[in-house]
Amino acid sequence: RLLARLNGFTLVPTTFTWEDEEEHEEVAMVGSWGQWVLLYTLKRANLTSWNVCINLPPGQHQFKFLIDGTWKLSKLYGIVDDTVGTNGNNMVEVDAPR
Repeated sequence: RLLARLNGFTLVPTTFTWEDEEEHEEVAMVGSWGQWVLLYTLKRANLTSWNVCINLPPGQHQFKFLIDGTWKLSKLYGIVDDTVGTNGNNMVEVDAPR
């Protein structure tokens, strides 16, 4: 596992996965670590899943998937209130390396 550093923080490679039985043209995501503006495109892993690996600092991060232009949540991750009245965000806790 390769670790990177940014502004003194150790970045941890973190893999995100979208799983779905339906066919999709584009699977992407945004997250709190990129101020909700950096769009990451997921690569198809097989017929039903897509993934991407992003280097993140340790801590709690919120994110949401953009599936063929529609915002969606994944059942693979926890869901938290986004405080702006939508259906929430997914959440992941990235542990510091040991």
